[in-house]
Amino acid sequence: MSSGVVRVGDIDRRPAGPWTPAVHALLAHLHAVGFHSAPRPLGVDERGCDVLTFVPGMVAWPGGFRQLNGGGQLRRAAGLIRDFHDAVAGFTPPPGAQWQALMPADGDEIIAHHDLAPWNLIIADRGWAFIDWDAAAPGPGARSSARGSRTPCPASTTAPGRRTGRCTCPSRTGPR
Repeated sequence: MSSGVVRVGDIDRRPAGPWTPAVHALLAHLHAVGFHSAPRPLGVDERGCDVLTFVPGMVAWPGGFRQLNGGGQLRRAAGLIRDFHDAVAGFTPPPGAQWQALMPADGDEIIAHHDLAPWNLIIADRGWAFIDWDAAAPGPGARSSARGSRTPCPASTTAPGRRTGRCTCPSRTGPR
């Protein structure tokens, strides 16, 4: 989980940054072309917090890992990544887009999520979704696929984050 994320009703509030407009444009594009496996951007509130739709379900790692058993689930995760790559292919970043590039890019074939991992995969009856798009930035599609391939198969038993926390924005805090 990114530091400072908090659920308020059916929305998530999180600290915004210079990358927020570019990420919002990406998420809006994904929804416009039919990829609904990501939160929908709702804007920035009066306190300067990034506001997104809450994606209900269970985080795949560590709590929902048992739901990832079987080869069918691996194919489903790979299909979700493929669907994302198909959806993002037609995206043109807005002029002057700023990205929070946490990893050096080896290319710029697509705007990659850069953290397709079990701690960012939500499993729900209505479908699966990826969350925490703050690190989205130009990158090679191959890296996104390779990193995402570990989604149902984490290499360790320690999750680097959880979906609970407190908002650093001045808004209500509490568990997700």
